Amino acid sequence: MTPRPPYPEDDDGVYVTVEHDDIEMEEAPHLYCKQPPVRTYIQDLSKPPTTLSRSQTYERASRSSRSSSPQKGHAPVPGVASVPASDENMPPKSTSAASISEKIGNALGHGTRRVGPEINPKDESDDLATVIAHPLYQQLQSDLEEERKRRTESENDLASKDVEDERKWRIKSEDALKEKATELDDVRKGWRKAASELNKIRVQGQGFYQVTDRYLIDKARYLRYNIRNFAIQYFEGELKQDVKTKHTKYFELCMYPTTPGSNAYETLLRSPRRCSSIIQAFIWRVLVDFIFYQFRWAGDHSGGHDAWSLSETLKPKLSSPGSRPDPDAERKFQIWSAMTTGLLLDTANSSEGGDNWDKVERKKLSFVDHIRETIEPFQRRMDEGFEQELFKIINDAVSLDREISRQVATVIWVFENGKFDPSSMELEAGENPKAGNHEVQLIVSPGLKKRGKSTGEDFKVENTLLLMEVSCEPVTSGGVRR
Repeated sequence: MTPRPPYPEDDDGVYVTVEHDDIEMEEAPHLYCKQPPVRTYIQDLSKPPTTLSRSQTYERASRSSRSSSPQKGHAPVPGVASVPASDENMPPKSTSAASISEKIGNALGHGTRRVGPEINPKDESDDLATVIAHPLYQQLQSDLEEERKRRTESENDLASKDVEDERKWRIKSEDALKEKATELDDVRKGWRKAASELNKIRVQGQGFYQVTDRYLIDKARYLRYNIRNFAIQYFEGELKQDVKTKHTKYFELCMYPTTPGSNAYETLLRSPRRCSSIIQAFIWRVLVDFIFYQFRWAGDHSGGHDAWSLSETLKPKLSSPGSRPDPDAERKFQIWSAMTTGLLLDTANSSEGGDNWDKVERKKLSFVDHIRETIEPFQRRMDEGFEQELFKIINDAVSLDREISRQVATVIWVFENGKFDPSSMELEAGENPKAGNHEVQLIVSPGLKKRGKSTGEDFKVENTLLLMEVSCEPVTSGGVRR
C-alpha cells in the first residue's frame, strides 16, 4: 500500500504517521514547527508554586499517555501522514500546553498569551525557580513586605494615638471632677458657716442693730410732738381771706384718705380750731407713704431706689387684707432687710459734704416743697421759720426710718378707721368722749405696732407700742366726695 502523505502536526506539535493499520505518534522536532511554540508568562508571582507544579505534572502525564497509546482503525501508509485521531480517542485539547498555560494563568489570577516557543517538560521544573529569581519578582516581594510593615506601623500608630487621646481625656475629666468636688466642699463649708453664724445671731442676738421698744416709742413721740407744734403754730385761727384748694398730687394721695368717703377735709381745713388736726393727719400720711420703708436715707443714686424695689418684691404676701404674713417668712425677710440696710450704710457716703449726703438733702427739700405747695393756702401765720420747721420734720422722719430699718423686728404704722377701740386708740388732746360718739372721724396720727424682736425671734407675737390718736367729733358740714 502506498503510504499517505504525512498530516500536519496536531495542536501539540506532534506528527502523525500511518503504517498499515497501526498509528504511531512521535514527537515532532521543534525545528519543523509551523506554529510558534507556546510560552506562558506568569504575571502574578505572589501565588504559591504548588499550582504550577501540578499543572506541569498534568502536562507530562497527558503527553506520555498520548504517545504510548496506538491509534486504532487505520493502517500506516508509507510516505503518507497518519489520519488524525477522532475526537473520541484524542486527548482533550485542554491538555495542550496552551490549555495548561491558561489554567496556570487562571489559577494565578491572570490571563496568558502565546509569545514564544513551547516549554520543554524538562525545563518546566525550573520555571518556578526562574520566576522567584527574577528581579521583578524580588522587587514585588520587597514592595509587598514594605507595604505590610507600613500598614502594621500605621495600625500601631493609630492605636497608640487613640490610647493617648483617651488617656488625656480621662486625666482632664478627673481633674475637672476634682475641681467640682473642691468647689462643692467650699460651698458646703460656706453653708455650714453661715448656718452657724445665723444660729449665733438667733440665740445671742449678735450681728444686728439693737433697738429697744422704749427707744422707738420715744422717737415716735418726739416726731409726733414736732408735727403737732408745727400744725398748731401755723394753722390755728381764722383765715384772713377765702382760699381755693390746690388739688396737687400730694393733696389727692394724702389728703383724700384723711376723711374716707367724704370731702369733710374741706370743712376741716377752713375750721379755726380743727385745721391743725387735719394738717397733722396729712403730714403723717406723707411720711408713711413717701418716706418710711422707702430707703430715702440711702439716696436714690446710691442703691436706695433699687433696694426699695427689691424689698417690695421680696416682702411676704398677705393671704387677705388685714391678715398677717407667715412668721417664718417674715423673719427671713426682716433679716435680709436689716442686712441690706447695714450694707447700704457701709457703702454710702452719707457724711456731710459728701456726694450722697447732698442728694439726700435735696430729696428732703423736694418733700418740703410738695407739702408746702399743698397746705400753704391754708396757712394762718407767715414767717421764715415755716420751711425750717417743716424741713426738721422731714429730717427727723428720715432718721427714724433709718433706725427702724437697721433692726430686725417689723415696725408698722397703723391707720384704722371704724369704731373707737381704746385698746389701740386714744382721743385727740382736748376732746372729751360723748355718749354715742364712737365712730372715728379723723386719724390725727397713726399708731405704732411691732412684731418680733431685734434678735430675730417671736414674729408670732404683735405688740402695740403707740396708740393711734383719733378724733370722733363729727364734722358739722361737708358733702360726699365724688
